[in-house]
Amino acid sequence: MKKNHLSELTIDIFADLGLKNAEELKARSDLISEVFRMIRKSKLSQKKVAYDWKNQRL
Repeated sequence: MKKNHLSELTIDIFADLGLKNAEELKARSDLISEVFRMIRKSKLSQKKVAYDWKNQRL
């Protein structure tokens, strides 16, 4: 019987891949996910958010 490898994975793909800086990579991934979620929720474009950030309007 073929073993299902997906059931062995955790929610941390970086640790699953055995990367030595998995914790840092997971933190970065979580941060960027939250930034994108906030941008979507604000209904602003990424371009507008970047412009405002650059010009300290946020």
